[in-house]
Amino acid sequence: MLLNGSKLVINDGTFKANNRGVRLFSQSSVVVNGGLFAANAGSDFFAANLSLTEGSTGIVNDGTFQFGWYGIRADKFSSIKFNGGEMSVNIFNGLQAIDAPVVINDGSFSDNGFDGAFICSTDGEIKGGTFYRNGRNGVFLTSAAGQNADGTFSFGAPANLSISGGTFEKNGTAGLIVFGFSGNPSSATITNGSFIGNGNALNPDFSAGVIIAGGSKVKISGGKFNGNEGSGVHVFQPKSSLVITGGDFTANTDFGHGLKVESGGSAVIDGGDFSKNFVGVRLGPAFTFSQEDVSGSAVINGGTFNDVRAAVRAGYNSKCTINGGTFTSEVNGLEAIFNSTIDIHGGTFTAPQYTFTANVGSEIHLYGKFDGHEVSNGPVTLTKDIRFAHRVDHRHAAKQQPAANFHLPPWPGGENRFVPAN
Repeated sequence: MLLNGSKLVINDGTFKANNRGVRLFSQSSVVVNGGLFAANAGSDFFAANLSLTEGSTGIVNDGTFQFGWYGIRADKFSSIKFNGGEMSVNIFNGLQAIDAPVVINDGSFSDNGFDGAFICSTDGEIKGGTFYRNGRNGVFLTSAAGQNADGTFSFGAPANLSISGGTFEKNGTAGLIVFGFSGNPSSATITNGSFIGNGNALNPDFSAGVIIAGGSKVKISGGKFNGNEGSGVHVFQPKSSLVITGGDFTANTDFGHGLKVESGGSAVIDGGDFSKNFVGVRLGPAFTFSQEDVSGSAVINGGTFNDVRAAVRAGYNSKCTINGGTFTSEVNGLEAIFNSTIDIHGGTFTAPQYTFTANVGSEIHLYGKFDGHEVSNGPVTLTKDIRFAHRVDHRHAAKQQPAANFHLPPWPGGENRFVPAN
Protein backbone atom coordinates (compact mmCIF):
# COMPACT_ATOMS: atom_id res chain seq x y z
CA MET A 1 0.00 0.00 0.00
CA LEU A 2 1.32 3.46 -1.00
CA LEU A 3 0.18 6.74 0.66
CA ASN A 4 0.73 10.49 0.55
CA GLY A 5 2.30 10.99 -2.86
CA SER A 6 4.57 7.95 -2.79
CA LYS A 7 6.13 6.78 -6.05
CA LEU A 8 6.69 3.20 -7.17
CA VAL A 9 8.22 1.52 -10.24
CA ILE A 10 7.56 -2.21 -10.70
CA ASN A 11 9.79 -3.98 -13.24
CA ASP A 12 8.99 -7.57 -12.27
CA GLY A 13 7.77 -9.77 -9.46
CA THR A 14 4.75 -11.80 -8.36
CA PHE A 15 1.89 -10.25 -6.40
CA LYS A 16 -0.52 -13.09 -5.77
CA ALA A 17 -3.36 -14.32 -3.54
CA ASN A 18 -3.82 -11.13 -1.54
CA ASN A 19 -7.07 -9.36 -0.81
CA ARG A 20 -6.28 -6.29 -2.92
CA GLY A 21 -2.89 -6.76 -4.52
CA VAL A 22 -1.09 -3.42 -4.92
CA ARG A 23 -3.01 -0.35 -3.63
CA LEU A 24 -2.29 3.37 -4.12
CA PHE A 25 -3.86 6.22 -2.11
CA SER A 26 -3.51 10.00 -1.76
CA GLN A 27 -1.96 11.08 -5.07
CA SER A 28 0.60 8.29 -5.19
CA SER A 29 1.94 7.00 -8.52
CA VAL A 30 3.05 3.73 -10.06
CA VAL A 31 4.73 2.67 -13.30
CA VAL A 32 4.39 -1.03 -14.12
CA ASN A 33 6.91 -2.45 -16.59
CA GLY A 34 6.30 -6.12 -15.81
CA GLY A 35 5.22 -8.64 -13.22
CA LEU A 36 2.40 -11.03 -12.43
CA PHE A 37 -0.58 -9.70 -10.47
CA ALA A 38 -2.94 -12.62 -9.93
CA ALA A 39 -5.73 -14.06 -7.78
CA ASN A 40 -6.06 -10.96 -5.61
CA ALA A 41 -9.80 -11.49 -5.03
CA GLY A 42 -10.58 -11.72 -1.35
CA SER A 43 -13.93 -11.14 0.34
CA ASP A 44 -13.89 -7.45 -0.61
CA PHE A 45 -16.21 -6.94 -3.61
CA PHE A 46 -14.04 -4.07 -4.85
CA ALA A 47 -10.74 -5.93 -4.67
CA ALA A 48 -8.41 -5.70 -7.67
CA ASN A 49 -4.94 -6.83 -8.62
CA LEU A 50 -3.97 -3.14 -8.84
CA SER A 51 -6.09 -0.38 -7.21
CA LEU A 52 -5.70 3.39 -7.60
CA THR A 53 -7.76 5.90 -5.61
CA GLU A 54 -7.77 9.47 -4.25
CA GLY A 55 -6.05 11.13 -7.20
CA SER A 56 -3.35 8.51 -7.76
CA THR A 57 -1.85 7.89 -11.20
CA GLY A 58 -0.74 4.76 -12.98
CA ILE A 59 1.10 3.87 -16.18
CA VAL A 60 1.04 0.26 -17.36
CA ASN A 61 3.68 -0.60 -19.95
CA ASP A 62 3.58 -4.37 -19.41
CA GLY A 63 2.52 -6.97 -16.87
CA THR A 64 -0.22 -9.54 -16.37
CA PHE A 65 -3.31 -8.80 -14.26
CA GLN A 66 -5.64 -11.79 -13.92
CA PHE A 67 -7.93 -13.88 -11.68
CA GLY A 68 -9.03 -10.92 -9.54
CA TRP A 69 -12.47 -9.32 -9.15
CA TYR A 70 -10.94 -6.68 -11.45
CA GLY A 71 -7.61 -6.68 -13.21
CA ILE A 72 -7.13 -2.97 -12.44
CA ARG A 73 -9.49 -0.60 -10.63
CA ALA A 74 -9.19 3.21 -10.57
CA ASP A 75 -11.57 5.67 -8.92
CA LYS A 76 -11.92 9.01 -7.08
CA PHE A 77 -10.17 11.20 -9.66
CA SER A 78 -7.23 8.91 -10.21
CA SER A 79 -5.98 8.32 -13.75
CA ILE A 80 -4.57 5.37 -15.67
CA LYS A 81 -2.70 5.01 -18.97
CA PHE A 82 -2.03 1.74 -20.83
CA ASN A 83 0.86 1.27 -23.26
CA GLY A 84 0.66 -2.52 -22.95
CA GLY A 85 -0.11 -5.26 -20.47
CA GLU A 86 -2.60 -8.10 -20.22
CA MET A 87 -5.79 -7.56 -18.21
CA SER A 88 -7.45 -10.94 -18.70
CA VAL A 89 -9.51 -13.70 -17.07
CA ASN A 90 -10.82 -11.57 -14.21
CA ILE A 91 -14.14 -12.30 -12.51
CA PHE A 92 -15.75 -8.99 -13.47
CA ASN A 93 -13.76 -6.53 -15.63
CA GLY A 94 -10.24 -6.26 -16.94
CA LEU A 95 -10.37 -2.53 -16.12
CA GLN A 96 -12.88 -0.64 -13.99
CA ALA A 97 -12.49 3.14 -14.01
CA ILE A 98 -14.93 5.39 -12.10
CA ASP A 99 -14.30 9.16 -12.09
CA ALA A 100 -10.82 8.26 -13.32
CA PRO A 101 -9.69 9.35 -16.83
CA VAL A 102 -8.39 6.54 -19.02
CA VAL A 103 -6.00 6.47 -21.99
CA ILE A 104 -5.46 3.15 -23.78
CA ASN A 105 -2.72 3.09 -26.40
CA ASP A 106 -2.24 -0.68 -26.33
CA GLY A 107 -2.85 -3.74 -24.19
CA SER A 108 -5.07 -6.81 -24.06
CA PHE A 109 -8.42 -6.74 -22.24
CA SER A 110 -9.71 -10.23 -22.96
CA ASP A 111 -11.64 -13.20 -21.58
CA ASN A 112 -13.02 -11.34 -18.57
CA GLY A 113 -16.32 -12.41 -17.01
CA PHE A 114 -18.14 -9.13 -17.73
CA ASP A 115 -16.33 -6.38 -19.68
CA GLY A 116 -12.86 -5.78 -21.01
CA ALA A 117 -13.09 -2.19 -19.75
CA PHE A 118 -15.90 -0.62 -17.69
CA ILE A 119 -15.57 3.18 -17.91
CA CYS A 120 -17.92 5.23 -15.70
CA SER A 121 -18.53 8.96 -15.38
CA THR A 122 -15.20 10.03 -16.83
CA ASP A 123 -13.34 10.83 -20.06
CA GLY A 124 -11.61 8.08 -21.96
CA GLU A 125 -9.46 7.72 -25.07
CA ILE A 126 -8.78 4.46 -26.90
CA LYS A 127 -6.11 4.54 -29.60
CA GLY A 128 -5.37 0.82 -29.74
CA GLY A 129 -5.54 -2.43 -27.82
CA THR A 130 -7.48 -5.67 -28.05
CA PHE A 131 -10.88 -6.24 -26.41
CA TYR A 132 -11.56 -9.88 -27.15
CA ARG A 133 -14.06 -12.53 -26.07
CA ASN A 134 -15.29 -10.90 -22.88
CA GLY A 135 -18.49 -12.27 -21.36
CA ARG A 136 -20.50 -9.11 -21.99
CA ASN A 137 -18.76 -6.27 -23.83
CA GLY A 138 -15.39 -5.16 -25.05
CA VAL A 139 -16.00 -1.72 -23.51
CA PHE A 140 -18.96 -0.54 -21.40
CA LEU A 141 -19.18 3.27 -21.24
CA THR A 142 -21.78 4.64 -18.83
CA SER A 143 -22.76 7.69 -16.82
CA ALA A 144 -23.65 5.44 -13.89
CA ALA A 145 -21.08 5.72 -11.14
CA GLY A 146 -20.56 1.98 -11.05
CA GLN A 147 -22.26 -1.19 -9.98
CA ASN A 148 -23.08 -1.78 -6.34
CA ALA A 149 -22.69 -5.08 -4.53
CA ASP A 150 -26.45 -5.75 -4.90
CA GLY A 151 -26.27 -5.35 -8.68
CA THR A 152 -27.86 -1.88 -8.82
CA PHE A 153 -26.22 1.21 -10.33
CA SER A 154 -25.64 4.59 -8.71
CA PHE A 155 -25.87 7.97 -10.42
CA GLY A 156 -22.76 9.62 -11.85
CA ALA A 157 -21.46 12.33 -14.17
CA PRO A 158 -21.54 12.10 -18.00
CA ALA A 159 -19.02 9.78 -19.65
CA ASN A 160 -17.22 10.65 -22.88
CA LEU A 161 -15.03 8.41 -25.03
CA SER A 162 -13.06 8.85 -28.23
CA ILE A 163 -11.96 5.79 -30.22
CA SER A 164 -9.38 6.07 -33.01
CA GLY A 165 -8.18 2.45 -33.06
CA GLY A 166 -8.35 -0.93 -31.40
CA THR A 167 -9.92 -4.33 -32.04
CA PHE A 168 -13.27 -5.18 -30.40
CA GLU A 169 -13.98 -8.78 -31.35
CA LYS A 170 -16.18 -11.74 -30.33
CA ASN A 171 -17.53 -10.21 -27.14
CA GLY A 172 -20.73 -11.73 -25.74
CA THR A 173 -23.06 -8.76 -26.31
CA ALA A 174 -21.24 -5.90 -28.06
CA GLY A 175 -17.82 -4.54 -28.89
CA LEU A 176 -18.89 -1.24 -27.31
CA ILE A 177 -21.96 -0.13 -25.33
CA VAL A 178 -22.57 3.59 -24.83
CA PHE A 179 -25.18 3.81 -22.09
CA GLY A 180 -26.80 6.81 -20.43
CA PHE A 181 -28.21 6.45 -16.95
CA SER A 182 -31.22 8.13 -15.33
CA GLY A 183 -31.44 10.90 -17.94
CA ASN A 184 -27.69 11.49 -17.92
CA PRO A 185 -26.36 10.57 -21.40
CA SER A 186 -22.95 9.33 -22.39
CA SER A 187 -21.21 10.22 -25.67
CA ALA A 188 -18.61 8.68 -27.98
CA THR A 189 -16.78 9.57 -31.18
CA ILE A 190 -15.43 6.76 -33.35
CA THR A 191 -13.00 7.58 -36.16
CA ASN A 192 -11.48 4.11 -36.56
CA GLY A 193 -11.39 0.65 -35.01
CA SER A 194 -12.60 -2.87 -35.80
CA PHE A 195 -15.87 -4.08 -34.24
CA ILE A 196 -16.11 -7.60 -35.60
CA GLY A 197 -18.00 -10.79 -34.72
CA ASN A 198 -19.63 -9.54 -31.52
CA GLY A 199 -22.91 -10.72 -30.05
CA ASN A 200 -24.85 -13.85 -29.25
CA ALA A 201 -26.72 -15.81 -31.92
CA LEU A 202 -29.32 -16.74 -29.28
CA ASN A 203 -30.05 -13.06 -28.57
CA PRO A 204 -29.58 -11.17 -31.84
CA ASP A 205 -32.07 -8.44 -30.85
CA PHE A 206 -29.59 -7.22 -28.24
CA SER A 207 -26.31 -7.94 -29.99
CA ALA A 208 -24.22 -5.59 -32.15
CA GLY A 209 -20.81 -4.19 -32.88
CA VAL A 210 -21.88 -1.00 -31.07
CA ILE A 211 -25.00 -0.43 -28.91
CA ILE A 212 -26.22 3.10 -28.11
CA ALA A 213 -28.85 3.47 -25.37
CA GLY A 214 -30.15 5.60 -22.53
CA GLY A 215 -30.25 8.86 -24.52
CA SER A 216 -26.56 8.65 -25.45
CA LYS A 217 -25.06 10.29 -28.54
CA VAL A 218 -22.46 8.80 -30.88
CA LYS A 219 -20.68 10.04 -34.01
CA ILE A 220 -19.00 7.58 -36.39
CA SER A 221 -16.74 8.72 -39.25
CA GLY A 222 -14.79 5.51 -39.85
CA GLY A 223 -14.12 1.96 -38.70
CA LYS A 224 -15.27 -1.57 -39.51
CA PHE A 225 -18.51 -3.00 -38.12
CA ASN A 226 -18.74 -6.45 -39.73
CA GLY A 227 -19.86 -9.98 -38.93
CA ASN A 228 -21.79 -9.05 -35.80
CA GLU A 229 -24.92 -10.82 -34.61
CA GLY A 230 -27.99 -8.61 -34.90
CA SER A 231 -26.47 -5.47 -36.42
CA GLY A 232 -23.34 -3.46 -36.99
CA VAL A 233 -24.76 -0.66 -34.83
CA HIS A 234 -27.95 -0.69 -32.72
CA VAL A 235 -29.59 2.56 -31.47
CA PHE A 236 -32.52 2.39 -29.07
CA GLN A 237 -34.40 4.21 -26.32
CA PRO A 238 -35.65 7.84 -26.50
CA LYS A 239 -33.12 10.59 -27.29
CA SER A 240 -30.41 8.07 -28.23
CA SER A 241 -28.88 9.31 -31.47
CA LEU A 242 -26.24 8.47 -34.04
CA VAL A 243 -24.57 10.45 -36.83
CA ILE A 244 -22.66 8.46 -39.46
CA THR A 245 -20.42 10.15 -42.03
CA GLY A 246 -18.37 7.08 -43.00
CA GLY A 247 -17.46 3.53 -42.10
CA ASP A 248 -17.90 -0.07 -43.22
CA PHE A 249 -21.12 -1.64 -41.89
CA THR A 250 -21.22 -4.56 -44.32
CA ALA A 251 -21.77 -8.31 -44.00
CA ASN A 252 -23.33 -8.70 -40.57
CA THR A 253 -24.87 -12.14 -39.86
CA ASP A 254 -27.34 -13.93 -42.15
CA PHE A 255 -30.39 -12.02 -40.85
CA GLY A 256 -28.45 -9.01 -39.60
CA HIS A 257 -28.55 -5.31 -40.36
CA GLY A 258 -25.96 -2.67 -41.04
CA LEU A 259 -27.86 -0.33 -38.71
CA LYS A 260 -30.89 -0.91 -36.48
CA VAL A 261 -32.81 1.98 -34.87
CA GLU A 262 -35.80 1.46 -32.58
CA SER A 263 -37.69 2.41 -29.40
CA GLY A 264 -37.36 6.16 -29.89
CA GLY A 265 -33.79 6.24 -31.23
CA SER A 266 -32.72 8.28 -34.26
CA ALA A 267 -29.94 8.34 -36.85
CA VAL A 268 -28.56 10.62 -39.57
CA ILE A 269 -26.57 8.90 -42.32
CA ASP A 270 -24.38 11.09 -44.53
CA GLY A 271 -22.18 8.27 -45.83
CA GLY A 272 -20.91 4.76 -45.21
CA ASP A 273 -21.30 1.32 -46.77
CA PHE A 274 -24.23 -0.81 -45.56
CA SER A 275 -24.05 -3.48 -48.26
CA LYS A 276 -24.30 -7.28 -48.03
CA ASN A 277 -26.65 -7.30 -45.04
CA PHE A 278 -30.11 -8.85 -44.81
CA VAL A 279 -31.41 -5.27 -44.43
CA GLY A 280 -29.21 -2.20 -44.81
CA VAL A 281 -31.10 -0.01 -42.31
CA ARG A 282 -33.97 -1.29 -40.17
CA LEU A 283 -36.23 1.06 -38.25
CA GLY A 284 -38.38 -0.57 -35.57
CA PRO A 285 -38.31 -4.23 -34.51
CA ALA A 286 -38.88 -7.20 -36.80
CA PHE A 287 -42.11 -8.07 -34.98
CA THR A 288 -43.62 -7.17 -31.64
CA PHE A 289 -46.82 -7.23 -29.59
CA SER A 290 -45.58 -4.34 -27.43
CA GLN A 291 -47.96 -1.41 -26.86
CA GLU A 292 -45.03 0.94 -26.22
CA ASP A 293 -43.39 3.12 -28.85
CA VAL A 294 -40.89 0.87 -30.62
CA SER A 295 -40.41 3.09 -33.68
CA GLY A 296 -37.15 4.48 -34.98
CA SER A 297 -36.36 7.40 -37.27
CA ALA A 298 -33.62 8.11 -39.79
CA VAL A 299 -32.54 10.71 -42.32
CA ILE A 300 -30.40 9.29 -45.12
CA ASN A 301 -28.42 11.89 -47.10
CA GLY A 302 -25.94 9.48 -48.65
CA GLY A 303 -24.33 6.07 -48.42
CA THR A 304 -24.21 2.79 -50.30
CA PHE A 305 -26.81 0.06 -49.74
CA ASN A 306 -26.06 -2.73 -52.23
CA ASP A 307 -26.60 -6.51 -52.28
CA VAL A 308 -29.21 -6.44 -49.51
CA ARG A 309 -32.62 -8.07 -49.35
CA ALA A 310 -34.08 -4.64 -48.61
CA ALA A 311 -32.13 -1.40 -48.51
CA VAL A 312 -34.38 0.20 -45.88
CA ARG A 313 -37.18 -1.37 -43.85
CA ALA A 314 -39.29 0.96 -41.70
CA GLY A 315 -41.79 -0.67 -39.34
CA TYR A 316 -44.12 0.03 -36.42
CA ASN A 317 -44.76 3.78 -36.90
CA SER A 318 -41.18 4.49 -37.94
CA LYS A 319 -40.24 7.39 -40.21
CA CYS A 320 -37.47 7.68 -42.79
CA THR A 321 -36.47 10.56 -45.06
CA ILE A 322 -34.16 9.80 -48.01
CA ASN A 323 -32.35 12.68 -49.71
CA GLY A 324 -29.62 10.69 -51.44
CA GLY A 325 -27.68 7.45 -51.62
CA THR A 326 -27.35 4.39 -53.84
CA PHE A 327 -29.82 1.57 -53.12
CA THR A 328 -29.44 -1.74 -54.98
CA SER A 329 -31.52 -4.55 -53.51
CA GLU A 330 -31.81 -8.26 -54.20
CA VAL A 331 -35.61 -8.29 -53.64
CA ASN A 332 -37.31 -5.03 -52.57
CA GLY A 333 -35.80 -1.56 -52.53
CA LEU A 334 -37.64 0.15 -49.70
CA GLU A 335 -40.21 -1.42 -47.39
CA ALA A 336 -42.69 0.45 -45.17
CA ILE A 337 -44.70 -1.81 -42.88
CA PHE A 338 -47.09 -1.42 -39.94
CA ASN A 339 -48.11 2.28 -40.21
CA SER A 340 -44.69 3.63 -41.19
CA THR A 341 -43.74 6.45 -43.58
CA ILE A 342 -40.88 6.86 -46.04
CA ASP A 343 -40.33 10.22 -47.78
CA ILE A 344 -38.11 10.13 -50.87
CA HIS A 345 -36.44 13.32 -52.18
CA GLY A 346 -33.38 11.84 -53.88
CA GLY A 347 -31.28 8.76 -54.48
CA THR A 348 -30.66 5.99 -57.00
CA PHE A 349 -32.83 2.86 -56.66
CA THR A 350 -32.57 -0.59 -58.24
CA ALA A 351 -34.63 -3.62 -57.23
CA PRO A 352 -35.55 -6.77 -59.22
CA GLN A 353 -38.92 -7.33 -57.55
CA TYR A 354 -40.51 -4.15 -56.18
CA THR A 355 -38.82 -0.80 -55.98
CA PHE A 356 -41.07 0.25 -53.10
CA THR A 357 -43.27 -1.95 -50.89
CA ALA A 358 -45.82 -0.86 -48.28
CA ASN A 359 -48.43 -2.59 -46.14
CA VAL A 360 -50.71 -2.21 -43.12
CA GLY A 361 -51.41 1.52 -43.11
CA SER A 362 -47.95 2.58 -44.31
CA GLU A 363 -47.21 5.37 -46.76
CA ILE A 364 -44.43 6.07 -49.24
CA HIS A 365 -44.19 9.69 -50.45
CA LEU A 366 -42.28 10.52 -53.64
CA TYR A 367 -41.61 14.22 -54.09
CA GLY A 368 -41.05 15.79 -57.51
CA LYS A 369 -41.37 14.58 -61.09
CA PHE A 370 -39.84 11.35 -62.31
CA ASP A 371 -39.93 11.83 -66.07
CA GLY A 372 -36.47 13.34 -66.26
CA HIS A 373 -37.17 16.50 -64.29
CA GLU A 374 -35.51 17.28 -61.00
CA VAL A 375 -37.38 16.78 -57.76
CA SER A 376 -37.65 19.36 -54.98
CA ASN A 377 -34.34 18.54 -53.24
CA GLY A 378 -32.35 16.70 -55.89
CA PRO A 379 -32.61 14.10 -58.63
CA VAL A 380 -34.20 10.69 -58.10
CA THR A 381 -32.93 8.05 -60.50
CA LEU A 382 -34.86 4.83 -61.07
CA THR A 383 -32.97 2.24 -63.08
CA LYS A 384 -36.19 0.41 -63.99
CA ASP A 385 -39.89 1.19 -64.08
CA ILE A 386 -41.17 1.88 -60.59
CA ARG A 387 -43.03 -1.14 -59.29
CA PHE A 388 -45.23 -0.89 -56.24
CA ALA A 389 -46.63 -3.67 -54.11
CA HIS A 390 -49.66 -3.42 -51.82
CA ARG A 391 -48.91 -6.39 -49.61
CA VAL A 392 -51.51 -7.99 -47.39
CA ASP A 393 -50.33 -9.38 -44.09
CA HIS A 394 -52.77 -12.20 -43.31
CA ARG A 395 -52.03 -11.97 -39.59
CA HIS A 396 -53.73 -8.58 -39.62
CA ALA A 397 -56.27 -9.02 -42.41
CA ALA A 398 -59.07 -9.92 -39.99
CA LYS A 399 -58.53 -6.65 -38.11
CA GLN A 400 -59.31 -4.60 -41.25
CA GLN A 401 -56.16 -2.58 -41.07
CA PRO A 402 -56.10 0.53 -43.31
CA ALA A 403 -54.63 0.07 -46.76
CA ALA A 404 -51.14 1.21 -47.68
CA ASN A 405 -50.90 4.41 -49.74
CA PHE A 406 -48.46 5.76 -52.29
CA HIS A 407 -48.34 9.53 -52.75
CA LEU A 408 -46.96 10.37 -56.18
CA PRO A 409 -46.10 13.74 -57.73
CA PRO A 410 -48.37 15.02 -60.53
CA TRP A 411 -47.19 14.24 -64.04
CA PRO A 412 -47.61 16.57 -67.02
CA GLY A 413 -51.18 16.06 -68.14
CA GLY A 414 -52.34 15.18 -64.62
CA GLU A 415 -51.71 11.44 -64.68
CA ASN A 416 -49.82 9.43 -62.10
CA ARG A 417 -47.72 7.31 -64.43
CA PHE A 418 -44.62 5.36 -63.44
CA VAL A 419 -41.79 6.32 -65.80
CA PRO A 420 -38.08 5.68 -65.26
CA ALA A 421 -35.83 8.74 -65.14
CA ASN A 422 -33.51 9.43 -68.07
